[in-house]
Amino acid sequence: MGENFNEQPVETATETKEVAVIVKDPLVELRDITRIKLYLQFVSTLCLFGMLVAVIISCVILVPKAEQAIMEVTEAANFADKSFKELDEMSASLELASDNLNTLVVENGEPLSNAVKSMEEVDYEGLNKAIKDLQDAVEPLANFFNRFK
Repeated sequence: MGENFNEQPVETATETKEVAVIVKDPLVELRDITRIKLYLQFVSTLCLFGMLVAVIISCVILVPKAEQAIMEVTEAANFADKSFKELDEMSASLELASDNLNTLVVENGEPLSNAVKSMEEVDYEGLNKAIKDLQDAVEPLANFFNRFK
């Protein structure tokens, strides 16, 4: 074979010993090249069609799942937002209760101290003795009235 792909095998003439190269017709070469290009374009078109089908199938499968995932994330964010609002309300309520408790302690601290001091000064032994004496005095009177029932 020759160095050029367009050449045919070299034929030699026996009488003159000249080398003759047979060259193809340019229109035949153009036809062959065009057929090869057409075949390659057909293969390329099939590959692109296959990729298009794969993309369409992926979109049909993935888009609903992605939409559902986005909706779930949105619901979770709404739930978290609601929870944070409830926590804010609860902390505000606790803060108000704490302020009210502080006010109660400040306003009633001195009267409570006085009440505790007064309770410390009570003579419980004397009070118990007075209750016992009152019970002893009322018991005969109660027995007397129980007889008339």
